[in-house]
Amino acid sequence: MSAFFDSHDFEFTCACCKRQIRARVADMKRPDYKCPLCGAEFDTDDFRRGIDKANREIEEFKRRLGNIKIDIKL
Repeated sequence: MSAFFDSHDFEFTCACCKRQIRARVADMKRPDYKCPLCGAEFDTDDFRRGIDKANREIEEFKRRLGNIKIDIKL
């Protein structure tokens, strides 16, 4: 399964140092992800589950899209 969102950037504010961070989604899904500016650790379990669910739904949508038959008459 391709992970549609993994190569995308995600912007958020660190709860510890209050600075803006931009990170790849694939990096944010790691359980040991830390703020690159202050080193604060993040609990990314919910984020990872949400992104994984969205990726599964996109794959299902692409599968269903491929099953659509179009009959065009001119």
